[in-house]
Amino acid sequence: MYALTLLDIFKALLIVIIAAAAVIILLLCALAFSPVVYSIRSEYGQGAGAAVHVRLGPKLVSYRYISDADSSENGLRILFWRLDTDGRRRPSRKRGRARKKEKTLSRRLRRLISYPHKAEIIGHAMRLARGVLKALRPKRFYVSGVIGFESPETTGYALACIYVLRAFSGLRLEITGDFERPVIALRSDIRGRFPLWRLLLPIIKFAISANKAKVM
Repeated sequence: MYALTLLDIFKALLIVIIAAAAVIILLLCALAFSPVVYSIRSEYGQGAGAAVHVRLGPKLVSYRYISDADSSENGLRILFWRLDTDGRRRPSRKRGRARKKEKTLSRRLRRLISYPHKAEIIGHAMRLARGVLKALRPKRFYVSGVIGFESPETTGYALACIYVLRAFSGLRLEITGDFERPVIALRSDIRGRFPLWRLLLPIIKFAISANKAKVM
């Protein structure tokens, strides 16, 4: 009868660990190359609302957010696990939260201004933002609506900036001006698709470069 030795047990455990590591690496590679599909539809004006849908791969992970003037709805799904939340909006609490966020943001800005390595932080943050925006560049970007301000000169200046942006970026911006009354009524439809690694790569680069510069 063959007797197991410690060396045989060690070899078996090593084979199991290598096989498990290979499976995990394959799953991570498949996840990294999985496409992320997103769509954002929003409306600002008389009927304010937004609808956001994000999906990773063949419905491995999906998220949705739908809101209007009175309520909002969130939904997260991971494989077969699902979580849905919805409820009425409470303006009074949100005003309090908005004030707290403003105070917190102002404190962080003051810390950043007085921080000795703020130039490195801003540089790394700008590179991170460029990388993320490059990864998220939508296949469809459409914004339409009407804008108007109290001063016709301000309305004309805003329209000129929009037309310049449209000429240089190639985005579909069909916005007209109302020179008689102040009004902002906009509607957007943004859709895109990208592999997950294109979003993870600038984040990893940011973490490594920031750590080397000792600014984190």
